[in-house]
Amino acid sequence: HFINHAWTLQKCIIGFNQVEPPRTEKNLVNVITKNLQEWKIKKKIISITVVNASFNDVLVRTLKEILEKSGVNQYQGGKFFHVRCHRHILNLIVQD
Repeated sequence: HFINHAWTLQKCIIGFNQVEPPRTEKNLVNVITKNLQEWKIKKKIISITVVNASFNDVLVRTLKEILEKSGVNQYQGGKFFHVRCHRHILNLIVQD
């Protein structure tokens, strides 16, 4: 999701990639950063939203470290927000 120049919410898929095994966080981070570079939006990422899975914690932490070290984020002092998917969390609560 992103806001365009007219402040209208937009949605698009920036990548639909096959990831060969092993599907480690390193391989997934490489695919994600490649897509960000291809779309020239690497400097515009301020938050990351994923489902509430422990594997995603490692993935997001690794991605955040790479992006923060490269100094691409100019917002919030160069820190990224890791947002857990509230819909997924509510679904887990209801099923419990």
